[in-house]
Amino acid sequence: MAKLKTALLRAQETAGFIGSNESLLWKARDALTDAINNREIDGGLQSAEFALQAINTYLLETELCKQ
Repeated sequence: MAKLKTALLRAQETAGFIGSNESLLWKARDALTDAINNREIDGGLQSAEFALQAINTYLLETELCKQ
């Protein structure tokens, strides 16, 4: 459990996520919208990866809150 929490905190720090779970979902939504609308392959891929990281962080935080 402690290792999971440490990994989560590191992921948040490196990704620059600050705020509540709701803000993570909004950031993921915005990143997915950018990924869909971005005409540059690299830019769209970066946005998609950012969205995936935000969603994963949200899911980990939600799971930690349940325990």
